[in-house]
Amino acid sequence: MKKPENLNVNSSKDASDFSKGRILLVEDEAIILESFKRDLISLGFEVDTALNKGAAIKIFHENLFDIVLTDISIPNEEDGYDFIRSIKSINKDIPIIAITGKRLTRELLNEAGLDYFFTKTDVNFSSFEKSLAITSCIARYRSGIEIRKNIKLMEESEKKFRIFMENSSNMIFITNKEGLFTYTNPVVEKILGYTVEEMGNIRIEDLISEDNKQDYQQKLNSVNEKGRFSITLVLLTKAGQSVYGELRIAANYNKKDSFMGTHIVFHDMSYRRYMESRLREKEEKFRIILDSLPDMVIHIDREMKVIWANKAALEASHDMTGQFCYKAFNRYDGFCNECPGRKAMKTDSNHRKIMEEENNEGSNKVYDCLALPFIEENEVTGAIVIIRDITEQQRKTNEIRDLNESIRQSREQERQRIAKDLHDGIGQTILAAKLNFQTFEKDMEKYKERFDVGLEFIDKASQELREVYSNIFPSVLADLGLEAAVRWFCKQYLEAKGVTTEIVLDINNQLSAETEVNIYRILQEISSNIIKHSHADYVKILINNNDERNLLDLEVTDNGLGFEYDKDKRPSGSFGLSDIQERVKSMQGSFDIKTSPGEGTMINIKVPLNV
Repeated sequence: MKKPENLNVNSSKDASDFSKGRILLVEDEAIILESFKRDLISLGFEVDTALNKGAAIKIFHENLFDIVLTDISIPNEEDGYDFIRSIKSINKDIPIIAITGKRLTRELLNEAGLDYFFTKTDVNFSSFEKSLAITSCIARYRSGIEIRKNIKLMEESEKKFRIFMENSSNMIFITNKEGLFTYTNPVVEKILGYTVEEMGNIRIEDLISEDNKQDYQQKLNSVNEKGRFSITLVLLTKAGQSVYGELRIAANYNKKDSFMGTHIVFHDMSYRRYMESRLREKEEKFRIILDSLPDMVIHIDREMKVIWANKAALEASHDMTGQFCYKAFNRYDGFCNECPGRKAMKTDSNHRKIMEEENNEGSNKVYDCLALPFIEENEVTGAIVIIRDITEQQRKTNEIRDLNESIRQSREQERQRIAKDLHDGIGQTILAAKLNFQTFEKDMEKYKERFDVGLEFIDKASQELREVYSNIFPSVLADLGLEAAVRWFCKQYLEAKGVTTEIVLDINNQLSAETEVNIYRILQEISSNIIKHSHADYVKILINNNDERNLLDLEVTDNGLGFEYDKDKRPSGSFGLSDIQERVKSMQGSFDIKTSPGEGTMINIKVPLNV
């Protein structure tokens, strides 16, 4: 079996070829495995899976991965840490994150060769923190690959360099007392392009660029003959190209203390200058990337002062550089409560907190703050804080919570209604029937009419029972379809309560059972709202699916009281209206309502029939 070339820096394909990252996921429970896989794919990762460690080793041999996520406790398998060592024996640099049932100490992480761990009880790969942990491990791994590539290239370059150089990578010159070169090492010819013979007729002043000659002469005049000095300047090659570096000059004397010339060493810093330029370019690119993020990113020092902020952060609070972050963002006079930045610097670990602040308009903004310690030379010098505005997400979460509560209340009310119908209606009727039958049993001749009365009560109980289960699920809907169910309901409910009902039905296409039930329930809820709140005495119901748009239209109009309606804000207590909207949304339909106080209400619902 061929070993993958994960560590071969000359390989034409390696882990860096994958845009976001390729993950090997090892988990023995298939359901959990598929759940984790879906989460990771939704985040943009490529995912290969294995249900056991033998299969995982085989897959790892045959493919390239950026990271391994593994359960370290799989039944009937070798010890989890032996598996990790097996993976590390194939590629010692691959990052490994454990998925475990318990928290691991830093010492155990280091001993096992793990980069990180997630506990099973709170694994949610779509969370920002875990996605960031995986992405960070992959980034470090890819960075390591690139570093090893550069190191290998550097080693090869240095090897070639030593072949052509004598004792130094610097240009070395020796001059006589007239200033002419008497010796140059081979690197001089290689860099400057002059042959040894040509260098014999040149002075150092002839190589210095015009921009640096005056500085060089002033430096030269400021020292005595026995002195030495250094200066940073540019030498010109034979082709006129610039070589930037440090020129060091020392006078050379013989035993009789007679001046014999100079020793000159030129340290070429062109590559350093080039790397500094590249570093500036990379920093600028990194800044552009950070400025393009919708999240706010700030760098703070240990005093909580802002050193740097990206564009999103500056848009939220201008001129924050140099300010305390709690003043810049929250306008506080002291540290924020449970500040994640302070905790990150104190504990040398990541910290996260949901924080709220009141904006200039007086409404609350909610932020998800993740703080990472910023380490320089093994010392925590500050923190990077990533701030995500989750106000809208929090609002939707609250809406879902309210909706769930409304559903719970609706279910409880329905249970109470059914219980009341059974107890007050059917229960009392059956009790009456029972009492009549008991009286009949005492004297069948004397109380024979009680038997007929008891039967009448049984018939009444049967009728009441049909009304109860018809409210739960009308048999007419299953037996005769939506049109008959609508007409029956309007007669039994709206007209029975004194509401004149006009029904216009044009249902020619076959509807699915689910669509019929949903439309019927929506009509029930609208009618219930009309009776409870509208106090209308006229209702028009139109249902039509006879068109080429493949839509079912439901329109209900009443002449009731109407009300103030804001589509972006649910009216207080309007759980029924929310239930209707959620049911329409589940059918991928549209919901529109037109109403105002004293003007009645018109509700229009359109539902696609091919969904």
